[in-house]
Amino acid sequence: MGGAYISQKILSNKILVWFGLISFPLYLWHWPLLSFARILESETPNRTIRISCVFLSVVLAWISYKFIERPLRFKNNFKFKIPILFAMIVLIGISGYIIYLRNGKNVNSIPITQPDSTEFLYDSAQNCKKYFPDWSKITDHECMMQKPFGNKIAIIGDSHANHLYLGIAEKTKDGVALFPASCAAPFINISSGTSDIDPNIVRVRKNAYQLINSAYNFIFQDPNIKTVILGHNPDCSYIDAKDMENLQEKDVDKILEDGIRRTLDLLLKSKKEVLILLDSPHLPYDPSKCAIRSIRAIGRNKCVFPKEYSGGQKKYNSIIKRIIKDYPSVKVYDLFEPFCDEDSCYISKDNVILYNDRDHLSYGGSRFVAPFILNRLE
Repeated sequence: MGGAYISQKILSNKILVWFGLISFPLYLWHWPLLSFARILESETPNRTIRISCVFLSVVLAWISYKFIERPLRFKNNFKFKIPILFAMIVLIGISGYIIYLRNGKNVNSIPITQPDSTEFLYDSAQNCKKYFPDWSKITDHECMMQKPFGNKIAIIGDSHANHLYLGIAEKTKDGVALFPASCAAPFINISSGTSDIDPNIVRVRKNAYQLINSAYNFIFQDPNIKTVILGHNPDCSYIDAKDMENLQEKDVDKILEDGIRRTLDLLLKSKKEVLILLDSPHLPYDPSKCAIRSIRAIGRNKCVFPKEYSGGQKKYNSIIKRIIKDYPSVKVYDLFEPFCDEDSCYISKDNVILYNDRDHLSYGGSRFVAPFILNRLE
C-alpha cells in the first residue's frame, strides 16, 4: 500500500519524471562544469559559482535531451546520425591528441617562472665547493660564488637568502657569494628551525648554524667582501631559536637580540657594510591562483592580496628596528616596499609571477627585487 502510494503520487510527479528523463545528460554535464570551474578558480569555487554550474547543467541537460538524445534515439529517418557521431568521435580524438602534443592546454598568460639559469647556477655552486666541499651534505641548499675569488657581496641566511642570489648576481658585476642553510637565522651561534618532528627536516637544519658560523669566518677573512646582506624567514626563528653560547636562555626575543648584536659587532669590526633585509610578503594562498586566464568564473583578482605582516615578521621586524638604533651605519630594507603599496601586495609584476610558493620568490621575483636591494646599498 505504502509502495503504491509512493509510486503513484511521488515518483510519478511530472517534475521528478522530467528530471528522470534528463538524468543521463545531467550526469554528463554537471561534472565537467564543476571541474572546469574549479580549474578556473584554482580552488573550490564559491557557493554562487557552484549553484550556477548546477543550474546550467540542468539547462544543458534538457537541451541535450530534446535536440540530441531524442532525435538520435527515436527518429528512424535521421539518416546521418552514424556519420555525425563518427565525425564527432574523430574530432574529439584529434583535439585530445593536439592538446597532448602541446603538453596540455595552456590557460596562463603569466608564466609561473621565467626561464632559469641552470648553467650559471651550476658554475656558481662549483666555485663555492672549492672552499666548502661539504656544504650541501649538511643542508639542502648549495652555497654559491659568482666568481672563483674576489666577490665583493655576500648574502647569508636561509632559503629566503637563497632566492635572492640569482637576481642580485645577474644585476651586479661586483661578484656575489651566497651562504644559505635550511631555516638558519643569519646570526652567529644562533640555531633555529630544529624542532620539527620530521627527521629529514631536522637532519638538514640541526647543524645549519655551524655552516653560518663557517661562512662568517670566511667573510671576516676575505678582504674582498665589502658588503654583507642578511636574509631570513622569521617564521623559522621567532618560536624556535637557541643561543648556542647560552643554552639556558629561553626568551626568544633575548636570544635573537644577543645573536644580532654579536653578529653586527663582528661585522662592523671587520669593516663590512651591512644590509639587513626584512622579509618579503608571505602569500595567503598558492601563487598558481594568480594565473591570468582567458576565461574566469565569478571571482576576485587572485594576483592581489591585503597587505599584512605574518606573526614571525612582526616580531622579527620590531627586534631589528629596536636594535638598529644602536648601529646607525647598518642599513635596513623592508622587502614589502617593492611588492606592496599602501593597502595591497602583488604576486605578479610585468606579466611575471614573482613567487614559486607561498613565501619563496621565483627567478622572476629574484630578478624583480634585485634592483631595489642594490639601490638601497648605494
